[in-house]
Amino acid sequence: MQCPHCDYEHGSFIIDDKFIEIKGEHGHFWDLEIGLKPYPIDTGEIAYLIGCPKCKKTFIETEGI
Repeated sequence: MQCPHCDYEHGSFIIDDKFIEIKGEHGHFWDLEIGLKPYPIDTGEIAYLIGCPKCKKTFIETEGI
């Protein structure tokens, strides 16, 4: 995963059919563990609130985490 604010990276990625694991010096991203849904109409889409361990900012992730 990559933070859209500070570009910090941590986690597993598949690039050119190769599995790559990046271990950032600040550790894992934070996850609120509950899905966010669009309001007022539920479209079935779920997003997650993620916190960056480096810059301490949050962002909404709609891709698989």
